[in-house]
Amino acid sequence: MKCDTELREDVWDHVQVKGAFYMMTRNEDLPKAKATIKSIEDRFNGRLGYPWIFLNNQKFSPEFKKYIKKTVSNPDQVYFGQVDLEAWNYPPWIDSVRSQTLFTGYRDLGYPKINRPSYSNYLRYQSGLFFHHPLFDDVDYVWRVDAGSYYSCEMFRNDPFQTMQEKNKSIEQDSIYPWLTNADDEYNMCQISTSFEILSLSFLKSEKYRAFFYYLDLVGGFFYERWTDAAVRTVAAALFLKKQEIYFFNEVAYAYKDKAHCPLNFTLLENCACDYKDSFDYRRSSCTLDLLHIIKPKMIDEMISFAKIIMNQY
Repeated sequence: MKCDTELREDVWDHVQVKGAFYMMTRNEDLPKAKATIKSIEDRFNGRLGYPWIFLNNQKFSPEFKKYIKKTVSNPDQVYFGQVDLEAWNYPPWIDSVRSQTLFTGYRDLGYPKINRPSYSNYLRYQSGLFFHHPLFDDVDYVWRVDAGSYYSCEMFRNDPFQTMQEKNKSIEQDSIYPWLTNADDEYNMCQISTSFEILSLSFLKSEKYRAFFYYLDLVGGFFYERWTDAAVRTVAAALFLKKQEIYFFNEVAYAYKDKAHCPLNFTLLENCACDYKDSFDYRRSSCTLDLLHIIKPKMIDEMISFAKIIMNQY
């Protein structure tokens, strides 16, 4: 069965932004993918009909395509592409035996998922290669969606794609670099999660980002270390973006594995089905508050007011 390689010419005739949802997934993840897609279609995309782009390192099965198209509001806005094998396999400068030996060792350290060689290929692809697929040639903004994640806020009052487009008008030069370093100017392990991210592809396709990724790729950390797409994207954002170009979507409630965010705002919560007590933002291991001090300090005051009201209710 033939894979999709281009979007229809009229794909964005009904919206103001060339945005697309993107999911990298497998045929066996169909149940999780359907549940995630339905949560987004029901709460946002059902009324706007932004396209969905699905990629797989193998061909999607007829069953996968059939049921995904039944899940979305507009089946004509779904595209199924296949990853170029050259972009997925070990690059020629990587010692595959060394890589497999190192990753097998992570099993003993409690990282069962990371010992799979395919996982390093996945992280590398998500970090700096996916947007080279021809399906993204005309896309301006990508909302990455991971199968198994869940969105629980009605988003009828705003369009996150439009928000991203508006935020690119900033002219100030401050960055979030101080957020990533400790008192000794060492990396503090904070990072922006990529399981929910909305990206400007002009940033990923920029000369700076591509040179940054290619350097990391040649060093081999995706295959010899445990470099993740989240860490790569976060460091790149700190190096190349202004702080006003990074937006914290407080209005988007999302959960994935052990991470969750629920709006810390009573007005927003009226349109959500999440529990604010499940939010990761208040945990000791979260770096969210420190980031907000840099990119949106007024939200800290809003969160404090929210917390005080909640505490007074008990």
